[in-house]
Amino acid sequence: MRGMFSQPTNSDWTVTLLDGVCMEIFGNKSLNKVMNAAPQHHNNLAPRSPLDEAQAWFVSIPLVTRGLFAASFGLSIGAGAGLVSPVLLFLDWSKVTKSFEVWRLVTAFVWYPLNYSYLTLLYFLYNYSWQLETSSQFHGRKADYLFFVIFSMIVILPLSVYMSQLILLESLIVSMLYVWSMNNKEQEVSFFFGLRFKAMFLPWVYCIFDFLTGAPFPPIPKLIGIFAGHLYYFLDTVYPENNNGARLLTPPTFLYTLVGEDPSVQGMGGVGGTGAAGTTSGGGRGQRLGGAPAAGAAGGGWFGRQPAAAGGGTCWTRLSGWRYQTENRVQLGCFWSAIGCGIKCNVNS
Repeated sequence: MRGMFSQPTNSDWTVTLLDGVCMEIFGNKSLNKVMNAAPQHHNNLAPRSPLDEAQAWFVSIPLVTRGLFAASFGLSIGAGAGLVSPVLLFLDWSKVTKSFEVWRLVTAFVWYPLNYSYLTLLYFLYNYSWQLETSSQFHGRKADYLFFVIFSMIVILPLSVYMSQLILLESLIVSMLYVWSMNNKEQEVSFFFGLRFKAMFLPWVYCIFDFLTGAPFPPIPKLIGIFAGHLYYFLDTVYPENNNGARLLTPPTFLYTLVGEDPSVQGMGGVGGTGAAGTTSGGGRGQRLGGAPAAGAAGGGWFGRQPAAAGGGTCWTRLSGWRYQTENRVQLGCFWSAIGCGIKCNVNS
């Protein structure tokens, strides 16, 4: 009986008061109805599962690099696990021409036997292809980077057939490494055992490292990759820089469609040229060349070269050109000497 006639507590008066306020504001809705109708907020900071983390990491890789990385890793793991025979993956020109096994023209560029060398190559592919695709030369130009990869494959293929090379992944990765090193030639990099040097020497240090670790000499796959990378770098960067921005390499339209880009809004890029539509790209090393320098824009180039004046250019322009030609001749001398040694060894064998 006491419970039936007990005085209301402070909490009862509070609930009654809040009910009255809610009825005035929300129109005859009690406090319980308002609270039940309120949206439930979930904690967005909840830890993600390892699968979600892996998916986020994979999606963060640039498009072309992601495709190459996934194809190489998946095919190499599949062959190592026995899901597909490695005999069907390497380059066999007689099988391509006589048995029409044309898939070898692609699988030879992504498959590699599972060993320590493959881990090194996979790291180079992930690291340097990512950096190159997101560099100022290819940033926002997925079609251009895909064209570079295809161009390298086209150059590597006949040389590899002539040199009797069966696995072409290393040559493709070294071509990427070479272009990256030339775009960042003054940057200091570190190699195994803490060895530090300028990036322009990285492909050659990689060749020497292979020799010191007992790999066959001369390193034919690496030299083929260096040649492919140097040819693309010359046609895409050096030639336009010395010919008023005239471009020799342009991606076909279907590559823009393949990567979801609109060629009409893709700028010519380059030093003193335009990047995206309506914008001016700055100069400096590693900028993609295309088009003549815009009015008032500083000419970029590897050594800050300005456009040549009518009287033959400034002293700095001539000095910079001499410096580039000297470095280029040294690199080409090393390259052709190694290629000549490789051809001699290949003929003798």
